Amino acid sequence: MTKQFILTTDASGDAIGYILGQKDDMGKERVIYYGGRSLSKFEAKWSISELECLAVIAGIRAFNVYLSNTKFTVITDHKALTALKDIKSTGRLARWSLEIQGYNYDIVHRPGKKNCNADALSRRVYPENTTTDDECQIPSIQAVTKQNEELTERQGSRFYVKTCKCGMQSLSSSS
Repeated sequence: MTKQFILTTDASGDAIGYILGQKDDMGKERVIYYGGRSLSKFEAKWSISELECLAVIAGIRAFNVYLSNTKFTVITDHKALTALKDIKSTGRLARWSLEIQGYNYDIVHRPGKKNCNADALSRRVYPENTTTDDECQIPSIQAVTKQNEELTERQGSRFYVKTCKCGMQSLSSSS
């Protein structure tokens, strides 16, 4: 049986922090990954509930490969987030609640004094974050390689591919 994951999160007025962990055989939490980032100038104006929820969402997004299709526990020092699954409002919190409704998780409150590791990450100084909710960063990849060129040449010599190309050309010239 695999051990259940634990996502511990926290937010401050400057940054968010999140930790993916599991309990060892003795019941002690062990860190698998740390994560965090600074807040953008727009995020810094949000309420503490929104910031704490942002930390949860960012942690789930960052560790999605581990958390999807498995039960996990979210630990936060913000008691109001224990009702995240039942949010009835509109806006940012409701959108985030919808985004993570497909995950199998429980949210547990842990007082701030006992949430030291995530708290430290949320107070760390990170490089300035300039992204907003509407932005998406996509890495640039040069996909054309010699192997792709060889594959294209080989496909062009196949009868079926030639037939498809001719059919497509005749369709485009007849329109």
